[in-house]
Amino acid sequence: MTAADSTRTPPTMYWIRSERESKRPNPAHAPINAMYDEIFRDLGMTVQPISAENIVVGRTDDGPAVYVRGVRVRPDEAFFHTMLWTWPTDRFDIWQHLTVYAALEAAGYFVTVPTLHSVINNDKILTGLSEFASGLRRVPTVRVTTRGYDSEALRRCVVALTAADIEYPVIVKPAHWGSGHGVFVAENETELNTVLKTAQAAEFTMVVQPWLGREVTDFRVFCIDGEPHSTLGRRPVGDAVAGNLGQGGAMSLGTVPQVLRDPARKVAKAMGMPYVCVDFLMAGDDDWWLSEVEIDGGSTLDDFATTRARFGSYLARFKAFVAKGTTDGVWRFEENCAY
Repeated sequence: MTAADSTRTPPTMYWIRSERESKRPNPAHAPINAMYDEIFRDLGMTVQPISAENIVVGRTDDGPAVYVRGVRVRPDEAFFHTMLWTWPTDRFDIWQHLTVYAALEAAGYFVTVPTLHSVINNDKILTGLSEFASGLRRVPTVRVTTRGYDSEALRRCVVALTAADIEYPVIVKPAHWGSGHGVFVAENETELNTVLKTAQAAEFTMVVQPWLGREVTDFRVFCIDGEPHSTLGRRPVGDAVAGNLGQGGAMSLGTVPQVLRDPARKVAKAMGMPYVCVDFLMAGDDDWWLSEVEIDGGSTLDDFATTRARFGSYLARFKAFVAKGTTDGVWRFEENCAY
Protein backbone atom coordinates (compact mmCIF):
# COMPACT_ATOMS: atom_id res chain seq x y z
CA MET A 1 0.00 0.00 0.00
CA THR A 2 1.34 3.43 -0.94
CA ALA A 3 1.18 6.52 1.24
CA ALA A 4 -1.52 7.90 -1.06
CA ASP A 5 -3.56 4.72 -0.66
CA SER A 6 -3.38 4.95 3.14
CA THR A 7 -4.93 8.44 3.16
CA ARG A 8 -7.52 7.86 0.45
CA THR A 9 -11.16 7.59 1.51
CA PRO A 10 -12.25 3.92 1.44
CA PRO A 11 -14.51 3.23 -1.53
CA THR A 12 -18.22 3.13 -0.78
CA MET A 13 -20.61 0.60 -2.29
CA TYR A 14 -24.17 1.86 -2.27
CA TRP A 15 -26.37 -1.23 -2.16
CA ILE A 16 -29.69 -0.33 -3.81
CA ARG A 17 -32.28 -2.30 -1.88
CA SER A 18 -36.01 -2.79 -2.28
CA GLU A 19 -38.25 0.05 -1.13
CA ARG A 20 -40.58 -2.64 0.20
CA GLU A 21 -38.20 -4.07 2.78
CA SER A 22 -39.14 -3.78 6.41
CA LYS A 23 -37.43 -0.89 8.15
CA ARG A 24 -36.93 -3.13 11.16
CA PRO A 25 -33.96 -5.53 11.00
CA ASN A 26 -35.01 -9.16 10.69
CA PRO A 27 -33.32 -11.14 13.51
CA ALA A 28 -33.02 -14.11 11.15
CA HIS A 29 -30.69 -12.05 8.94
CA ALA A 30 -28.32 -11.12 11.77
CA PRO A 31 -25.73 -13.91 11.17
CA ILE A 32 -25.42 -13.26 7.42
CA ASN A 33 -25.28 -9.49 7.98
CA ALA A 34 -22.52 -9.99 10.56
CA MET A 35 -20.58 -12.01 7.99
CA TYR A 36 -21.08 -9.26 5.40
CA ASP A 37 -19.79 -6.63 7.85
CA GLU A 38 -16.69 -8.70 8.57
CA ILE A 39 -16.01 -9.12 4.85
CA PHE A 40 -16.51 -5.43 4.09
CA ARG A 41 -14.05 -4.48 6.86
CA ASP A 42 -11.56 -7.03 5.58
CA LEU A 43 -11.84 -5.67 2.03
CA GLY A 44 -11.42 -2.08 3.21
CA MET A 45 -14.72 -0.78 1.85
CA THR A 46 -17.80 0.81 3.32
CA VAL A 47 -21.31 -0.27 2.37
CA GLN A 48 -24.49 1.74 2.68
CA PRO A 49 -27.94 0.28 1.94
CA ILE A 50 -30.11 2.77 0.07
CA SER A 51 -33.23 2.78 -2.09
CA ALA A 52 -33.61 4.04 -5.64
CA GLU A 53 -35.56 6.97 -4.21
CA ASN A 54 -32.41 8.17 -2.42
CA ILE A 55 -30.64 8.82 -5.74
CA VAL A 56 -30.83 12.01 -7.80
CA VAL A 57 -29.07 12.22 -11.17
CA GLY A 58 -28.46 15.50 -12.97
CA ARG A 59 -25.89 17.61 -14.80
CA THR A 60 -23.67 20.53 -13.89
CA ASP A 61 -21.28 22.63 -15.95
CA ASP A 62 -18.57 20.01 -15.43
CA GLY A 63 -20.71 17.02 -16.44
CA PRO A 64 -23.08 14.48 -14.88
CA ALA A 65 -23.74 14.64 -11.15
CA VAL A 66 -25.12 11.96 -8.85
CA TYR A 67 -26.42 12.68 -5.36
CA VAL A 68 -27.18 10.12 -2.64
CA ARG A 69 -29.39 11.42 0.15
CA GLY A 70 -28.53 14.95 -0.95
CA VAL A 71 -24.74 14.48 -1.00
CA ARG A 72 -22.87 14.47 -4.30
CA VAL A 73 -20.76 11.35 -4.82
CA ARG A 74 -17.78 10.95 -7.12
CA PRO A 75 -17.41 8.10 -9.64
CA ASP A 76 -13.88 7.37 -8.42
CA GLU A 77 -14.98 7.04 -4.79
CA ALA A 78 -18.31 5.23 -4.94
CA PHE A 79 -20.11 2.57 -6.94
CA PHE A 80 -23.57 1.01 -6.91
CA HIS A 81 -24.71 -2.56 -6.32
CA THR A 82 -27.63 -2.87 -8.74
CA MET A 83 -29.18 -6.31 -8.36
CA LEU A 84 -32.82 -5.98 -9.42
CA TRP A 85 -35.55 -7.11 -7.02
CA THR A 86 -38.58 -8.74 -8.69
CA TRP A 87 -40.65 -10.24 -5.90
CA PRO A 88 -44.41 -9.52 -6.09
CA THR A 89 -44.06 -6.68 -3.58
CA ASP A 90 -41.48 -5.04 -5.86
CA ARG A 91 -43.30 -5.29 -9.18
CA PHE A 92 -44.42 -1.65 -9.16
CA ASP A 93 -40.83 -0.47 -8.59
CA ILE A 94 -39.07 -2.45 -11.34
CA TRP A 95 -39.16 0.28 -13.98
CA GLN A 96 -37.90 2.87 -11.51
CA HIS A 97 -34.98 0.64 -10.56
CA LEU A 98 -34.02 -0.19 -14.15
CA THR A 99 -34.04 3.45 -15.22
CA VAL A 100 -32.01 4.47 -12.17
CA TYR A 101 -29.41 1.80 -13.04
CA ALA A 102 -29.28 3.04 -16.64
CA ALA A 103 -28.97 6.66 -15.52
CA LEU A 104 -26.05 5.77 -13.24
CA GLU A 105 -24.30 3.97 -16.09
CA ALA A 106 -24.90 6.83 -18.50
CA ALA A 107 -23.56 9.27 -15.90
CA GLY A 108 -20.30 7.30 -15.85
CA TYR A 109 -20.60 5.43 -12.55
CA PHE A 110 -19.67 1.80 -12.03
CA VAL A 111 -22.63 -0.49 -11.41
CA THR A 112 -22.13 -4.10 -10.39
CA VAL A 113 -24.96 -5.36 -12.63
CA PRO A 114 -25.51 -3.50 -15.93
CA THR A 115 -29.12 -2.78 -16.79
CA LEU A 116 -29.47 -5.36 -19.56
CA HIS A 117 -27.97 -8.04 -17.35
CA SER A 118 -30.59 -7.27 -14.70
CA VAL A 119 -33.30 -8.04 -17.25
CA ILE A 120 -31.61 -11.31 -18.30
CA ASN A 121 -31.26 -12.28 -14.65
CA ASN A 122 -34.95 -11.86 -13.94
CA ASP A 123 -36.73 -13.53 -16.84
CA LYS A 124 -36.03 -17.24 -16.89
CA ILE A 125 -36.44 -17.74 -20.63
CA LEU A 126 -33.73 -15.21 -21.51
CA THR A 127 -30.91 -17.52 -20.40
CA GLY A 128 -31.87 -20.02 -23.07
CA LEU A 129 -32.37 -17.38 -25.75
CA SER A 130 -29.17 -15.42 -25.11
CA GLU A 131 -26.09 -15.81 -27.26
CA PHE A 132 -23.94 -16.90 -24.32
CA ALA A 133 -25.98 -20.11 -24.09
CA SER A 134 -25.46 -21.11 -27.72
CA GLY A 135 -24.10 -24.62 -28.14
CA LEU A 136 -25.13 -25.67 -24.62
CA ARG A 137 -27.94 -28.04 -23.70
CA ARG A 138 -30.69 -25.84 -22.33
CA VAL A 139 -33.87 -26.66 -20.44
CA PRO A 140 -36.71 -26.27 -22.99
CA THR A 141 -38.85 -23.34 -21.88
CA VAL A 142 -42.07 -21.66 -22.99
CA ARG A 143 -42.96 -18.22 -21.60
CA VAL A 144 -46.64 -17.41 -21.06
CA THR A 145 -48.26 -14.12 -20.06
CA THR A 146 -51.53 -14.49 -18.16
CA ARG A 147 -53.25 -11.12 -18.45
CA GLY A 148 -56.52 -11.85 -20.24
CA TYR A 149 -55.82 -15.57 -20.04
CA ASP A 150 -58.57 -17.72 -21.61
CA SER A 151 -59.06 -20.94 -23.58
CA GLU A 152 -57.41 -19.41 -26.63
CA ALA A 153 -54.35 -18.49 -24.56
CA LEU A 154 -54.19 -22.08 -23.33
CA ARG A 155 -54.37 -23.32 -26.91
CA ARG A 156 -51.47 -21.08 -27.92
CA CYS A 157 -49.46 -22.31 -24.94
CA VAL A 158 -50.10 -25.96 -25.85
CA VAL A 159 -49.04 -25.30 -29.45
CA ALA A 160 -45.77 -23.78 -28.20
CA LEU A 161 -45.16 -26.70 -25.83
CA THR A 162 -45.68 -29.19 -28.65
CA ALA A 163 -43.31 -27.28 -30.92
CA ALA A 164 -40.67 -27.30 -28.15
CA ASP A 165 -41.13 -31.07 -27.58
CA ILE A 166 -42.19 -30.46 -23.98
CA GLU A 167 -44.34 -33.30 -22.69
CA TYR A 168 -46.26 -33.76 -19.45
CA PRO A 169 -45.61 -33.64 -16.58
CA VAL A 170 -44.36 -30.05 -16.68
CA ILE A 171 -43.04 -27.50 -14.22
CA VAL A 172 -44.98 -24.21 -14.12
CA LYS A 173 -43.48 -21.27 -12.23
CA PRO A 174 -43.26 -17.46 -12.26
CA ALA A 175 -40.71 -16.12 -14.72
CA HIS A 176 -39.32 -13.57 -12.27
CA TRP A 177 -39.20 -15.30 -8.90
CA GLY A 178 -36.57 -17.37 -7.15
CA SER A 179 -35.84 -19.54 -4.11
CA GLY A 180 -38.19 -22.26 -5.37
CA HIS A 181 -41.33 -20.23 -4.62
CA GLY A 182 -44.44 -20.64 -6.74
CA VAL A 183 -43.28 -23.86 -8.45
CA PHE A 184 -45.98 -26.34 -9.48
CA VAL A 185 -46.02 -29.67 -11.31
CA ALA A 186 -48.83 -30.10 -13.86
CA GLU A 187 -49.47 -33.71 -14.87
CA ASN A 188 -51.76 -32.83 -17.77
CA GLU A 189 -53.41 -30.01 -19.69
CA THR A 190 -56.20 -29.63 -17.14
CA GLU A 191 -53.73 -29.03 -14.31
CA LEU A 192 -51.68 -26.68 -16.48
CA ASN A 193 -54.83 -24.68 -17.19
CA THR A 194 -55.61 -24.52 -13.46
CA VAL A 195 -52.17 -23.13 -12.58
CA LEU A 196 -52.27 -20.54 -15.37
CA LYS A 197 -55.78 -19.46 -14.36
CA THR A 198 -54.55 -18.98 -10.81
CA ALA A 199 -51.59 -16.93 -12.05
CA GLN A 200 -53.99 -14.78 -14.06
CA ALA A 201 -55.42 -13.33 -10.84
CA ALA A 202 -52.12 -11.50 -10.31
CA GLU A 203 -51.28 -11.21 -14.04
CA PHE A 204 -48.03 -13.10 -13.55
CA THR A 205 -45.77 -14.08 -16.41
CA MET A 206 -45.09 -17.81 -16.17
CA VAL A 207 -42.67 -20.28 -17.70
CA VAL A 208 -43.40 -23.91 -18.50
CA GLN A 209 -40.59 -26.48 -18.59
CA PRO A 210 -40.34 -30.28 -18.59
CA TRP A 211 -40.44 -31.85 -15.12
CA LEU A 212 -37.15 -33.70 -14.79
CA GLY A 213 -38.03 -35.49 -11.57
CA ARG A 214 -36.89 -35.38 -7.94
CA GLU A 215 -33.59 -37.14 -8.56
CA VAL A 216 -32.17 -34.11 -10.33
CA THR A 217 -29.53 -32.03 -8.52
CA ASP A 218 -29.54 -28.26 -9.04
CA PHE A 219 -25.90 -27.16 -9.19
CA ARG A 220 -25.11 -23.47 -8.77
CA VAL A 221 -21.63 -22.72 -10.07
CA PHE A 222 -20.14 -19.55 -8.57
CA CYS A 223 -17.88 -17.83 -11.13
CA ILE A 224 -15.36 -15.08 -10.37
CA ASP A 225 -14.04 -13.05 -13.32
CA GLY A 226 -15.17 -15.73 -15.75
CA GLU A 227 -13.69 -18.71 -13.89
CA PRO A 228 -15.61 -21.39 -11.97
CA HIS A 229 -14.89 -20.95 -8.27
CA SER A 230 -17.07 -23.33 -6.24
CA THR A 231 -20.50 -24.90 -6.30
CA LEU A 232 -23.65 -25.32 -4.25
CA GLY A 233 -25.63 -28.49 -4.90
CA ARG A 234 -29.33 -28.57 -3.98
CA ARG A 235 -31.78 -31.48 -4.06
CA PRO A 236 -35.48 -31.77 -3.18
CA VAL A 237 -36.34 -33.58 0.04
CA GLY A 238 -39.50 -35.64 0.47
CA ASP A 239 -42.40 -34.42 -1.63
CA ALA A 240 -40.84 -31.04 -2.37
CA VAL A 241 -40.71 -29.97 -6.01
CA ALA A 242 -37.72 -27.64 -5.72
CA GLY A 243 -34.40 -28.25 -3.98
CA ASN A 244 -33.86 -24.67 -2.82
CA LEU A 245 -32.92 -24.18 0.81
CA GLY A 246 -36.07 -22.15 1.36
CA GLN A 247 -38.09 -25.21 0.35
CA GLY A 248 -36.26 -27.51 2.77
CA GLY A 249 -33.86 -28.88 0.17
CA ALA A 250 -30.62 -30.71 0.94
CA MET A 251 -27.50 -28.60 0.38
CA SER A 252 -23.88 -29.48 -0.30
CA LEU A 253 -20.94 -27.14 -0.87
CA GLY A 254 -17.99 -28.31 -2.89
CA THR A 255 -15.79 -28.10 -5.94
CA VAL A 256 -17.22 -27.71 -9.42
CA PRO A 257 -17.93 -31.03 -11.20
CA GLN A 258 -15.48 -31.38 -14.07
CA VAL A 259 -18.28 -31.79 -16.61
CA LEU A 260 -19.68 -28.35 -15.66
CA ARG A 261 -16.45 -26.38 -15.66
CA ASP A 262 -16.27 -25.63 -19.39
CA PRO A 263 -19.96 -24.74 -19.89
CA ALA A 264 -19.94 -22.55 -16.76
CA ARG A 265 -16.78 -20.82 -17.96
CA LYS A 266 -18.30 -20.24 -21.41
CA VAL A 267 -21.34 -18.51 -19.95
CA ALA A 268 -19.42 -16.49 -17.35
CA LYS A 269 -16.79 -15.23 -19.79
CA ALA A 270 -19.41 -14.30 -22.37
CA MET A 271 -21.34 -12.26 -19.80
CA GLY A 272 -18.22 -10.41 -18.68
CA MET A 273 -19.38 -10.04 -15.08
CA PRO A 274 -17.03 -9.87 -12.09
CA TYR A 275 -19.33 -12.33 -10.31
CA VAL A 276 -22.07 -14.52 -11.74
CA CYS A 277 -23.77 -17.79 -10.83
CA VAL A 278 -24.59 -20.33 -13.52
CA ASP A 279 -27.23 -22.89 -12.58
CA PHE A 280 -27.31 -26.40 -14.04
CA LEU A 281 -29.63 -29.36 -13.56
CA MET A 282 -27.89 -32.75 -13.42
CA ALA A 283 -29.64 -36.12 -13.66
CA GLY A 284 -26.41 -38.12 -13.71
CA ASP A 285 -22.64 -37.77 -13.91
CA ASP A 286 -22.76 -36.52 -17.52
CA ASP A 287 -26.43 -35.69 -18.02
CA TRP A 288 -26.89 -31.95 -17.53
CA TRP A 289 -28.90 -28.95 -18.72
CA LEU A 290 -28.16 -25.24 -18.45
CA SER A 291 -31.01 -23.90 -16.29
CA GLU A 292 -30.47 -20.17 -15.76
CA VAL A 293 -28.03 -17.49 -14.71
CA GLU A 294 -28.27 -15.82 -11.33
CA ILE A 295 -26.30 -12.60 -11.61
CA ASP A 296 -25.80 -11.86 -7.91
CA GLY A 297 -26.74 -15.23 -6.47
CA GLY A 298 -26.07 -15.36 -2.77
CA SER A 299 -23.91 -18.01 -1.19
CA THR A 300 -24.62 -19.37 2.28
CA LEU A 301 -23.59 -18.58 5.83
CA ASP A 302 -21.33 -21.64 5.66
CA ASP A 303 -19.43 -20.30 2.65
CA PHE A 304 -17.38 -17.33 3.82
CA ALA A 305 -14.79 -17.76 1.03
CA THR A 306 -17.29 -17.49 -1.83
CA THR A 307 -19.07 -14.55 -0.21
CA ARG A 308 -15.77 -12.73 0.20
CA ALA A 309 -14.85 -13.51 -3.40
CA ARG A 310 -18.23 -12.15 -4.51
CA PHE A 311 -17.80 -8.71 -2.98
CA GLY A 312 -14.05 -8.69 -3.57
CA SER A 313 -14.68 -9.14 -7.29
CA TYR A 314 -16.99 -6.12 -7.35
CA LEU A 315 -14.40 -4.01 -5.55
CA ALA A 316 -11.59 -5.14 -7.85
CA ARG A 317 -13.66 -4.40 -10.96
CA PHE A 318 -14.53 -0.96 -9.58
CA LYS A 319 -10.85 -0.19 -9.01
CA ALA A 320 -10.04 -1.30 -12.55
CA PHE A 321 -12.89 0.88 -13.83
CA VAL A 322 -11.49 3.89 -11.98
CA ALA A 323 -7.94 3.24 -13.20
CA LYS A 324 -9.17 3.07 -16.77
CA GLY A 325 -11.56 5.99 -16.55
CA THR A 326 -9.24 8.43 -14.83
CA THR A 327 -6.46 8.23 -17.40
CA ASP A 328 -7.95 11.30 -19.06
CA GLY A 329 -10.36 12.37 -16.34
CA VAL A 330 -13.43 11.10 -18.20
CA TRP A 331 -15.68 8.08 -17.61
CA ARG A 332 -17.19 6.79 -20.84
CA PHE A 333 -20.48 4.92 -20.71
CA GLU A 334 -19.85 3.02 -23.96
CA GLU A 335 -16.39 1.81 -22.95
CA ASN A 336 -17.22 0.86 -19.38
CA CYS A 337 -20.42 -1.10 -19.98
CA ALA A 338 -19.94 -4.83 -19.55
CA TYR A 339 -22.16 -5.54 -22.57
